Amino acid sequence: MHKPVFLFDIDKTLTNLNREVSPRTKTVLTKLQDQGFMLNVATGRKFQTIYDNILQLFKPDCLHITSGGGEIITTQGNIIWQKKLNPEALEQIYRLSRKFGAKLHFGFDNFYVADNDLLARFKKHNWKVELKPFSYQYYHDLTEVTVHGLNQELNLAFKSLSNITIKTMTAYDGTPYADITAKNVTKATTMKRWARLLNIDLKDVVAIGDSSNDIEMLKLAGQGIAMGNATEDVKAVADEIIGHTNNDGLAKYLEQFIKA
Repeated sequence: MHKPVFLFDIDKTLTNLNREVSPRTKTVLTKLQDQGFMLNVATGRKFQTIYDNILQLFKPDCLHITSGGGEIITTQGNIIWQKKLNPEALEQIYRLSRKFGAKLHFGFDNFYVADNDLLARFKKHNWKVELKPFSYQYYHDLTEVTVHGLNQELNLAFKSLSNITIKTMTAYDGTPYADITAKNVTKATTMKRWARLLNIDLKDVVAIGDSSNDIEMLKLAGQGIAMGNATEDVKAVADEIIGHTNNDGLAKYLEQFIKA
């Protein structure tokens, strides 16, 4: 029997509601990797926001799905594959966001860009990356754009576009937002390419998540695991529901795989 290959969502799965990876989880990740297990993340976040506090927990040869499926990268941030939004799609996202008063943010290799209302919030996250206020000169060559201040009318307008994929979610503060990637680019679609790169069978993958953008990923994996704090639609498709992220639900589940 093959060892399972683990694929974790980050926010509210690998991290708790304080955006921290608990000491118990860190210990389990180290022990599993020392015993030869392959651990990887699949996240809507960009490399710049997870390198120092998340990716350093993983071995250099791991492959991670970032930007909502827009990129496959190594732990060190080397891009193995990516799919960018086309210029027409970017312009449509920009015009609609401005029309409805929504705020944008996105990242590059060495800096992160956000509308002014979001900058103060992001500075509190202690990301080890330069934050810059939005300027249209930066708005190009993007794999993902995140839109905050999403309302029903804007959401419907985005969904009418045929050249993008929109994933709507809820932020830590309860406000809705959307991650937007190129057409047919999601965690799940990129997961197939990721598995081929690692030369693994999807039936050997254990995918763990909590949000609606994890649903197809959990369904595609051999074993789909929902956190106890997951939304009901995620729990409905999961093979197993584990503990709440604030109660070390992930760590407690993973400990069963550690050899004494």
